[in-house]
Amino acid sequence: MAEKILADRAGLDHVEPGQFVDAAGDFTVTNDTSGHLLARIFEEAGVQRIWDPKKFSMALDHFAPSDTPEGAKGHSIIRKFARDHAVKHLYDINEGNHLHRPLEDGLIRPGMLVPGNDSHCSLYGAVGAFGTSLSITETVEFLATGRMWFRVPRTIRVTVHGRLGVGVMGKDLALELLGLIGTAHANYASIEFAGSAISRLGMDDRITLCCLGAEMGAKASMIEPDGVTRAFFLEIGVPDTVSGADAMLARSDPEAEVSETIEIDGDAIGPRLARPGSVSNLASVEEVAGRHVDQVFIGSCTNGRLTDLRTAARIIAGRRVHPGCRLIINPITRPVYLAALREGLLDTFVTAGAVVCNPGCGACTGASKGALAPHEVCVSTANRNFPGRMGSREAEIYLASPAVAAATAVTGVISDPRPFLREM
Repeated sequence: MAEKILADRAGLDHVEPGQFVDAAGDFTVTNDTSGHLLARIFEEAGVQRIWDPKKFSMALDHFAPSDTPEGAKGHSIIRKFARDHAVKHLYDINEGNHLHRPLEDGLIRPGMLVPGNDSHCSLYGAVGAFGTSLSITETVEFLATGRMWFRVPRTIRVTVHGRLGVGVMGKDLALELLGLIGTAHANYASIEFAGSAISRLGMDDRITLCCLGAEMGAKASMIEPDGVTRAFFLEIGVPDTVSGADAMLARSDPEAEVSETIEIDGDAIGPRLARPGSVSNLASVEEVAGRHVDQVFIGSCTNGRLTDLRTAARIIAGRRVHPGCRLIINPITRPVYLAALREGLLDTFVTAGAVVCNPGCGACTGASKGALAPHEVCVSTANRNFPGRMGSREAEIYLASPAVAAATAVTGVISDPRPFLREM
């Protein structure tokens, strides 16, 4: 898939892993951690105009609403840059404010090349796009020219057989793979996910899986478009995107050679966690069950979508958050927030004693709304758990699925979600 997309965007018939190509991109993104710096570098470089203002989005998501004068200044710079350069897609705090909102708006589609100024742009592979990360200066170059150089990645095919069981989500599968291959094995590779378990995953779980490809070192992580992909786009009002010319690029040819194959038995995977310090520090829920937890965070670009909130609400409904634990909920975007509001999910959370924050990144980066104190323990559905990620370097962060997180929130200790779900 990666080779076909890069070859097409470079105007070549064929490319090989390791080959360098100059490719035309389709869309790019930035957020408020770097958008103000991008604006400064763009102007210092003497660039006069963005190559295509309709194919660029800026989002205020990490520090939104701003809670410091410095954050407010950064937001002001971003807003001015968007006005000055006629940026069509500015996701301000009243617009759902998240960097990856373009995926929900149908702006990113199968077969696209989307190099973005964020480390988790790999999640665009959930719809069969080649999403990957750029530095700030590379993004400036891309904004000026619409092109970027790439080294064609090798491909790792991960085939997941069977199906995931009750209480097991895409996050558990991603953590299982991280425990298997670590954080560097897939450096500059494209991971292709396939198999019966993948075909059964909904779009939200696919996004989670491809998002965490970045934590494996992957240049991109991708899933071939199928009926789930078609249904996703139709639901957001986008005509069929699974059978066009670009979508054909997002399918591996039967004779395609891959550098490595990994086989996983989906039926054998249970709820998983990553212990503090590394996303690959794998543990089963049984191994760490009973560990006291001070805070639970359900949100982020990894697990802040509607399916994630529905799963958490199934467990929390009719219960209370444990008095020794805090629960913070962060719907990822405004559409997700509104859908959760209409379904009564937010009412369920607030009634149980949770704090529901505005759409955005929230506690994921420790920038606002849920930073951890020294020696506190947190179960988070986000994508990283290295020291200092969510506040104090002396805090401990366990990564888990929304199901594990919700079960933990109502018990106050790390808990297996399956007994809660089997009651229903």
